Amino acid sequence: MDYPEDTLGDKIRKIRNMRGYTAKELSKLCGISENSIYCYESDTAIPGKSTLKKIANALDISLEYLKD
Repeated sequence: MDYPEDTLGDKIRKIRNMRGYTAKELSKLCGISENSIYCYESDTAIPGKSTLKKIANALDISLEYLKD
């Protein structure tokens, strides 16, 4: 049985939770709004490259992990 791959939002949410951050804490680390974090995690918005890089840096993960 094939399982769907994690979406970008799934990856952000999973790693954020693994790191113990709230969406508000991650938003402060990235310098973006908390609402934006929720939109990215629910896949209702897609972050631009510079924002994605900020999220990856704040979560201490590679940009490639989020892109794949």
